[in-house]
Amino acid sequence: MKNFSMTKKLTLAVAASVTLLSAATSAQAQEETRKGPLVDAPAIRNRLELRQKRFEIGAGLGATIGQDYYHATLLNLKLGYHFTDWLALTAFVGQNVTPDLETGTTEKLLKSLPDVANPNLDRSPSKQQAKDGMNHIGTVLGVQAEIAPITGKFSMFGKLFYNYDFYLLGGFGFVGLEKNSDAKECGATPGPTCVYTGFKPAVQFGAGMHAFINELVAVNIELRDVMLRNNPSGRDVNADRIVNDSDLTLDQNFIVTVNAQFFLPRTAKRSE
Repeated sequence: MKNFSMTKKLTLAVAASVTLLSAATSAQAQEETRKGPLVDAPAIRNRLELRQKRFEIGAGLGATIGQDYYHATLLNLKLGYHFTDWLALTAFVGQNVTPDLETGTTEKLLKSLPDVANPNLDRSPSKQQAKDGMNHIGTVLGVQAEIAPITGKFSMFGKLFYNYDFYLLGGFGFVGLEKNSDAKECGATPGPTCVYTGFKPAVQFGAGMHAFINELVAVNIELRDVMLRNNPSGRDVNADRIVNDSDLTLDQNFIVTVNAQFFLPRTAKRSE
């Protein structure tokens, strides 16, 4: 009788275990069914990867905004590689093709100055002395990282659809400063006026966008602020009666560029 009681208890324990295991398995199956087959799938399937693991190369025009004495119209080239859909490293070069394009400030300043300076009266330079000290942007070189947090698609007239991205950029480079006269450069023997020239280090930041016409070609627009230490007037800024490195100040140069960029490989991949 005792053995029968133990056997009955063992049988009940096994039956309870089987029931609990069956219930757990059934609950798990119901949970998986409730989540559906797309639970671990990507948010967007079959997405056209227009940037990821692709090179871009292109050319276009640029222009400075708000320069002191000379505007710069830049013929520029840009080359880059997109490591992911949101991260890229690019390099660019811009060459000024209008070095004599004066700003309105230059015209007004020269009109207000005398033809011949009189140091006994004031410290104002003559027209030629002021012009001799001015520099302008000749060449811009740079390397920048680009982070694209916003991508999408827009339509025109409800029929044409284009992909786009907006990105932030930051990096470093060099600005080649040039002169328009035979005035001496600032050097070991500084005087009251000397033009500041040569390749100078710079940092830059800004923003840009791509508007993709198709998988191969995109219109690229950028606005960057290129900052360097400069003395655009070549004059005595700190009033110590000589012009040297102590007269340099942080100079901001806003540049907008518009390029046609080609992406390679020619055909973009699609996500899984």
